[in-house]
Amino acid sequence: MKMAVEWESAAKKASSGRLSEAQARAVINSILEHSGQDAITFYKAREWFQEWLTDKKNSREKTTAAKYKQVVDRFLKHLGRKADSGLGNLKTSDIRAFRDLLVAEGRAASTVNLLIAKVLSAPLAKAVRLGYIPLNPCAAIESLKTEDTEAGTFTLRQI
Repeated sequence: MKMAVEWESAAKKASSGRLSEAQARAVINSILEHSGQDAITFYKAREWFQEWLTDKKNSREKTTAAKYKQVVDRFLKHLGRKADSGLGNLKTSDIRAFRDLLVAEGRAASTVNLLIAKVLSAPLAKAVRLGYIPLNPCAAIESLKTEDTEAGTFTLRQI
């Protein structure tokens, strides 16, 4: 009976647009707990990326972990207040805006492609594998066109 009252209250709030994300999570977790299951873990974007970085700090070389941290910190700064909302709220448009910011700052297309497709996509791909989010928003980002450069040979004088 208690669960039915909670569901009805949540449904009324939802129909009037007053059901917050936190309240919806509480209702879902209440249902799970009453049925003897573990509560669902809902990550905020900042929390998830920090947890992922901690794992990488322990499993990668120091320089690699530092590079990951630099990219993640820059991304979270770019997100602003959205970094403290649910991980599932990240959209492809957030990733694209970050990519475009990196380009505007003067980074080479090949570098930006690497940062998005490898570094930023990795924690989101892991979140998908663990069921925290349904899709990786980095997956829909097209790689930037890169210019082929050909290394010339050094002259005797340059050597």
